[in-house]
Amino acid sequence: MNNFKFPKILTKTGQKEKKWLKESERKYKIIFDISPEVIVILDKQGKLLDINERLYDWLGYKKQEILGKNLLNLPFLTKQNKIKMIGKFVQRMIGKKILPYDMEFIHKKGGIRIGRIVGTPITNKEGKIIGDLLIINDVTKIKRAEIKAKELDQMKDELISVTSHELRAPLTAIKGYISMILDGDFGPVSSKIKSQLRYVYFSNEKLIKFVADMLSVSRMEQGRIEFKIKTVYLSKIIKSAIEELEKEAQARNLYLVLVKDDPKLKVLADPDKLKEVLINLINNGIKFTDWGGIKIVIEKKLDNKVKMAVVHITDTGTGIKKEEIPLLFQKFQQLGKILSRRPGGTGLGLYITKQLVEKMNGKIWVESKVRKGSTFSFSLPMK
Repeated sequence: MNNFKFPKILTKTGQKEKKWLKESERKYKIIFDISPEVIVILDKQGKLLDINERLYDWLGYKKQEILGKNLLNLPFLTKQNKIKMIGKFVQRMIGKKILPYDMEFIHKKGGIRIGRIVGTPITNKEGKIIGDLLIINDVTKIKRAEIKAKELDQMKDELISVTSHELRAPLTAIKGYISMILDGDFGPVSSKIKSQLRYVYFSNEKLIKFVADMLSVSRMEQGRIEFKIKTVYLSKIIKSAIEELEKEAQARNLYLVLVKDDPKLKVLADPDKLKEVLINLINNGIKFTDWGGIKIVIEKKLDNKVKMAVVHITDTGTGIKKEEIPLLFQKFQQLGKILSRRPGGTGLGLYITKQLVEKMNGKIWVESKVRKGSTFSFSLPMK
C-alpha cells in the first residue's frame, strides 16, 4: 500500500481550485454541520479537506485526527476497502457515474459499522472536476437486521424440512391403517363408524398434501428439485390432467373441457412438473366454482420475439378482487381466505405453481372479476 500512486490523470490541485472548494464548503456549512450523515470533502488527489463532526459519533475519531490524510491512510478502513474506495474515487474523478455502495468501517474502539456511500464530483464554474463529496449513511442496523432475517429464514426452512420429513411416515401409516379398517381387513365395521372414519381419512389426506407441499417448497428454495426439460406435446399432458380430475368435476356437476386444441404444438418443459402445474390450476378452478365449469384454451404468441405457447384455464367461479390478486402467488396465501366461505388449502399450491412455471422459463398470471370467474394463464417456450 505504501507504494501506491494515484493515476497521473488526477493532477495536482491548484490554488484556484482549493479556493473554489472552500467557497463550496462555506456555502453548505449549515447542512454540513447538522447532517445526520457523515460528509467528507476530498480534493482530486484523495486528500481529506474536511469532514463533519458526525464522524466522531459514528466511528469515534475526532475531526483533527483525520483531516489532511489521504484515502490510503484512513485508520477506519481495511486494506481491501481502501483499494475499493480509491477505485470508486478514481472513476468519479474521470467522470464515471458510480452507484451507491456499502462498505465496512472500523470503530476506533473496535467493532464494525456499515456505511452506504454516495459520492458526487465537485466541479468549478467551468464544470471541471476539482474534488469529491462523499455522503456516508449508517446502515449498520439495517444490514444486521437483514442478516438476522436471513438466518431466521434459513432456520425456518430447515425446521420445515425436518418436520415435514418426520411427519410423512406416520401420516402415510395412518392412511394405510384407516384404508384397511374401511376395507374390513380387521373385521366388520358398522356404517356409522365407516362414515366417521372417512372424515378421518380425508383429513389425513389433507395433512399428507400439506406435508408434500412443504417439502416441495423447501426443496425448491434450496435448489434441490431437478428439472428434466425435454420436448413434449402440450395437448397430451393437458388431456392427461383433465382425465385425472374429470370425476371430481363431474361430482360437482361442472364441465371440464379443452375447447381449443393444438395437438401438434410442442413445448420445452419437464412433463411431470407441467402436469403438476395443470392439476393445481384446474383443481383450484373446480374448488371455487359452483356452476358452469372450466374450459382450457391453447394459443401461440410472441414474447420478445420468442415463440411461446400459452394455456388459459378459465372458470365460472366466484372470482377474485383486483387488489387481492397479487397475494395469490405468495406463500401461505389461501384462496379460501381471500374468497369468503370457501374451502381452505395449504396456501402453497399457487406459490409452487408459479415457481415451477418460472423454472421452466415461463410466466404465469391471472385475470379475474368477482362473481364472474377467473382465467389463470401460463406460458412456456415452444419447440
